[in-house]
Amino acid sequence: MVNMQGGSTLQRSKRDSGMELLKIIGMLLIIFGHIIRTLRLKSAAVPYSDYVIDTAAATQSARILLLHIMSYSGQFGNWMFFFCSAWFLVDSHQSKKNKITFMVMDIWVVSVIILAVSLIVNRDLVSNKAIAQSLFPTISLNNWYMTAYILLYAAHPFLNMIIEKLPQNRLFALSTTLMVLYTGINFIKETFFSSRLVVWIAVYFAVAYMKKYLPVFANSRKANIKLFLTAFACNITLILITNFVGLRLSAFKVDMNHWINISSPFLIAMGAALFNLMRNVHFSSRVINYVSGLSLLIYIIHENVIVRTCLRAYIWHCVYNRFGFDHLFLIIFIYTAALFAASLAAAAVYRLTLERLVIKAADKVTPLLSKAYCKIEEKAMKKE
Repeated sequence: MVNMQGGSTLQRSKRDSGMELLKIIGMLLIIFGHIIRTLRLKSAAVPYSDYVIDTAAATQSARILLLHIMSYSGQFGNWMFFFCSAWFLVDSHQSKKNKITFMVMDIWVVSVIILAVSLIVNRDLVSNKAIAQSLFPTISLNNWYMTAYILLYAAHPFLNMIIEKLPQNRLFALSTTLMVLYTGINFIKETFFSSRLVVWIAVYFAVAYMKKYLPVFANSRKANIKLFLTAFACNITLILITNFVGLRLSAFKVDMNHWINISSPFLIAMGAALFNLMRNVHFSSRVINYVSGLSLLIYIIHENVIVRTCLRAYIWHCVYNRFGFDHLFLIIFIYTAALFAASLAAAAVYRLTLERLVIKAADKVTPLLSKAYCKIEEKAMKKE
């Protein structure tokens, strides 16, 4: 049976579980970050804002500052997933058409199922915008990570052609330039027509350079521990400085969330270091491999547009009114575990049932799409 990352269940059960465990940790961090994000943002779909905690403003409260620091976990988890994919894509020479078709169809089916259930349960909570986003989840960036991954996966053979043709010094120049522009300057102020995909491509070239020309560093436990600790310390220092300045200068009072973005060189470095460390941890666990194989399904379920804008916000409202926030951090951990468990269960049920039909449909649709493309290509290649 094909899973969302393209391998068979049998192959996944035999894979080294070190990086599979990293994906599970990454998914927990992503859910953790998303739950905090729901806590700090008002939801247009839910007419309750009593639970919202503002983390954008500089604060003297240690609790709110800690909550803000914890908000970075989502982007950190995203980078852990990115490195797990990019490391292997660098050695890939072609993208599997049926995998792309399958992912698009998988995302659509899950999105429509959640939409249908939501409309049955409470139509009033589902806006027309949410309906449109649910019907066109990939185009509307219902789950931005998945859309970006599909685009990167489709483009990676062409990026690899560039990587293979460039000598070491040129690849170094290219990756360095892109990193400076899109994880350096862009981190301070978004510019140079950036997007999440552009940032990913910049880091993709850096991953290729590290894998081809820096194997000693990539495999060094000591070097990667130092990199992780240094990047972590820099990130915390930047947050504390921003808070310090914000308390004293009104122009920077509400800029605390400015650094929670995909271009953060510190989160990227932390993700790369932890990936390198876990890549060299070797053991085998069928359970870990199975749960890891469901990770992308867990992502598209828990971060579905209706789930994140309606259900998660409503749960926070209920929790706040029932228990208050005296034990906020304990509640966040429990909420994370519960949402992960619920998404995992839903993903497992979906894999055992409807996903089998999606696989068959993708296998039938892909040749038709390929045939249509070949006809267009044939006409386009004809000389006048």
